[in-house]
Parts: sequence; structure tokens; C-alpha cells
Amino acid sequence: MLGKLVDEGLDQADAASVSQLPSQDGAATVDATTHVTGAGGWVVASETCALDIVGAEYVRDVRPGEILRISAEGLVSEQGVPAAEEPANCIFEQVYFARPDSIMNGKSVYACRYDMGRQLAHEEPVEADLVIGVPDSGLPPAEGYSHESGIPFGEGLIKNRYVGRTFIEPTQELRAMGVRMKLNPLRDNIEGKRLVVIDDSIVRGTTMVQLVKMLRNAGAKEIHIRINSPEVIWPCFYGIDTTCSRSLSAPIRRSTRFASISAPIRWPSFRSRAC
Repeated sequence: MLGKLVDEGLDQADAASVSQLPSQDGAATVDATTHVTGAGGWVVASETCALDIVGAEYVRDVRPGEILRISAEGLVSEQGVPAAEEPANCIFEQVYFARPDSIMNGKSVYACRYDMGRQLAHEEPVEADLVIGVPDSGLPPAEGYSHESGIPFGEGLIKNRYVGRTFIEPTQELRAMGVRMKLNPLRDNIEGKRLVVIDDSIVRGTTMVQLVKMLRNAGAKEIHIRINSPEVIWPCFYGIDTTCSRSLSAPIRRSTRFASISAPIRWPSFRSRAC
């Protein structure tokens, strides 16, 4: 994300400078280096929420393959490597990694996740008493599911804010321990109720296996799992510790490991969103 440090918005000189930058739509056709000068500072960040924090105004996304150089002379933009004809964005940015107060592809991440939950309610309806989300990224789709289905939304899981992401831990033992430390059921809200549990995704299944056990032990009458993203069926080699398909839950859902928890989850009520 490219932003401009401003006090009260872009002035005319800044706006003229910005207009010289290659547009997002022209990513594949721009070859020449573009120089931009002007007062004020430039900010580059991975998400727009960072621009808000430092008081910068969002200008545009950094294009695939683009190189930005910022110096005392201003900002220089050039296409380092050719951009692909079609973008291939990481789905986990949209459903999990990005903060909900950021903007991606012109729409707030929160709104996208909320709409995913609404769509999920149409694709996979169920009779239940309460919709809960797995904090934090499962909360917006849970709100959307509740709105569209008419089933009340409430808190059912309390998150320990001092524990990191569990699915990227290197061993199964650490991942399982991390889930128990990370989430705790709110018994008063879920005891005796039929629950729709919304989560953003299932990678290895570590969180979901532990989660179902916790909710059962806390007195949930029924547990209906709903996942607001498509199944993860291929490994990722870009920083996430999922190096082979054998470690992912989707390709082996019907294997012995997942058959062992089929009773508490009730597989007829386990659904992921279609693409």
C-alpha cells in the first residue's frame, strides 16, 4: 500500500504528483521509470490500517513486480519484473491475516468477511440457537451469518490476547497446547444450546478438533461447523509452515484421524464455502 503523509488530505501539488504514478490497471504495460517529487513524506505499508495510524492518506496499492524508491528527490516507481496478466492474491490475507479495518481491492476486509458469512448462511443453512465466531477473524462472518439466517449472534469463546497463531507452530504438540491456551468457552452462553460455529478456515484441523471437544465439555447440545473460505487442499511455500498436503485436513478429511472426531463434529453439519 502506498500512502502520503498529510495533515488535511492531499493538496494540489501532491495530487498532481500522484497523477504521474502508473495506475493499478496499467501494471502490465508500464515500462518507463516514473519520477514523482513534492513536499511531504511517502509511506509504504502492507495494510491500509498502518497508514491510518501514522496519519497518511491511502494513494493506491503497490503493483505486482513494482519497485518503489524513496529519497530526498522524491519517489521513483518502476516495473522491476513484468506483472502477471491475472493477479494471484493470497486468500489468507482476505480471510485471516489482514486486519478487519484495512482496505483490500477497494473494499474493507471487515465487509468482505461479513458478506462471506451472509453467503455461507444461504449455502449452508441449519437450525440452531446461537451463532458464535472463533476469535478474531471468525467474528465478522459469524455476524453476517447471524444477520442473514436470523439466528442470534453471541460470544461463545474468549480469546487469550497473549497467544499467537497456532496453525503455524512447527509441531502438533505445540499447536494443540496453543489452542487450549488461546481459547476458552463461555459456558453460560453455550450450555444446552445448538451452536453454529463460524471459523475463517481449516488448515490442519488442530484448532477445530480441540474446539469441538471444549464446546462439548462446556455443555453445547449440538455443534454445527461452518467455514467461510474454501477448503485448503495445497501446501504453501511462502512463509506458512504447511509444506505437504499430508499435513492438511481437507485432503484427508475422511481418513482415520478425522473419522475419530466425526461423532462430536457430526460431519453432515461440517461445511465450507464454495469458491
